[in-house]
Amino acid sequence: MAERAGLITLDGFIHKYLDKKAIDDDQYHRYRVIATDGLKHLSIHHMTVVKKVELTIDADTLTADFPTDYVDYVGLLIEIDGRWWNISRDDKLVDGTLDNVTAEDVGEFEFGQGFAQPGGVNYYHYFPDFENRRFIFNGTSGKVVVLKYKSSGVEVVAYGSAADIQIPIEAEEALEDYIQWQLAEYDDEAEHKITRKKRDFDDSVILLRRIGDYSIMELRQLMYGTMTQTTNR
Repeated sequence: MAERAGLITLDGFIHKYLDKKAIDDDQYHRYRVIATDGLKHLSIHHMTVVKKVELTIDADTLTADFPTDYVDYVGLLIEIDGRWWNISRDDKLVDGTLDNVTAEDVGEFEFGQGFAQPGGVNYYHYFPDFENRRFIFNGTSGKVVVLKYKSSGVEVVAYGSAADIQIPIEAEEALEDYIQWQLAEYDDEAEHKITRKKRDFDDSVILLRRIGDYSIMELRQLMYGTMTQTTNR
């Protein structure tokens, strides 16, 4: 994963934290494990991370695996005439990997004229197979399918790799407070210290969740946009 503005790698974050706290590098692994858990917690519960990825659909089974950092889907999309259209969910789709079961892929040549048209019917379908962490498809042969999904923020990567996990810089303070709170828990510090550090983390989360909210001017415009003019009496 290439570095982007406003992001710091997990490796860089850990080393910066250890330097600030004057902690030896031999503690790196412990802090990385805790920070990874913290990033998952923030991404799932407080800092929604939505990603978009092109899926590779197996031509034989008509299935595609969930990304390693997948939490929940926002939408499955297919491109038609330069626009994205949602694929419909169908819980009755047959799993073609089962023995003695055949899954037929109904191609675009039969239904393409009606899809994505006014009054048309969506004949591209999917089913989320959570048990096997994959999607099952129908009607998508030869098509590019894009998944928008909520991410845990933590991909499976090797330590120090160029594809290391990247953290939004606005989440650094909350992640630091998470580490200090969890260390207090694991190291059996006094209860009042644990409570204080948990409160510090909660306060950081509140500030983090405010990022991206409407500004006062935007709220004002939104309010005025819902008002109608009437005659003064």
